[in-house]
Amino acid sequence: MPWKRETPWHQGSVLNSRDFACIGLGEAKNRVSVAISHDCDITQEDLRVEPHVEFIIGRCIEEVDGNHTYAKNPRTLHFTIKHKTNNVHIELLAVEKIRISKDDLCGMKPDTDWHIGDDALWILQNWLATRYKRQSLPDALVKRLRPATELLQKLGKQHSHDVLGYWLDYEPFSMELPLDQPYEIWMYVVYNTDNKDAEIKAKKIAGSLKKKLQSLESDKILLQNCEVYSEEEFTLRDLRSNIHFRLDHISLNPKFSGPVVQ
Repeated sequence: MPWKRETPWHQGSVLNSRDFACIGLGEAKNRVSVAISHDCDITQEDLRVEPHVEFIIGRCIEEVDGNHTYAKNPRTLHFTIKHKTNNVHIELLAVEKIRISKDDLCGMKPDTDWHIGDDALWILQNWLATRYKRQSLPDALVKRLRPATELLQKLGKQHSHDVLGYWLDYEPFSMELPLDQPYEIWMYVVYNTDNKDAEIKAKKIAGSLKKKLQSLESDKILLQNCEVYSEEEFTLRDLRSNIHFRLDHISLNPKFSGPVVQ
């Protein structure tokens, strides 16, 4: 059966559980496999150009960890999709990707009991892109920010739907400083306007973060500002001129662990 442009498959389609074994994935059990190739690549009929559709395999979880929502972590994503009328929490790991040939897939149909809404699909797309476009902080700054990173990880677990992320600016940019020279830091906490209490919670997080940063030695970190913005107030210019501070553990030095930024 030839692959047709009018295929029912698209980005966000979910593989039917009964087809897991057919493509060598074993039993579906508690797993979900989501198509992540772009729609233009999926509908490409020339199999010499696009012979496969890429999928990512996730698992159903009981509750989400706020540190893994809204693409805060480039290696792990927690998000919520619909199965029939029920909300189901899903965990995706960036390394759990597979390719299914269109020759195999053309005899299968997506499981329409699953539905990924527009907001969830946008989060998934952003998370997938983050793995390739994120930046790393200088090792010296990573080490100095570790107490703040640990605080945000702790607070983030409690506010999965309130805070969209943390943004950072620092000077001098992209430089490794000696121990006796401080980095100047600007921090921004951006909250979700869909949740009525999110602003209050974001301000509490910002207050705790400010206190933690101010407690660090002045020859290590000089906090210039720590502000709270709604997603409507944080502009495109703000996004371009600041770094998305992601709570994953990596730095420019592969032997050292610290946060990843974008």
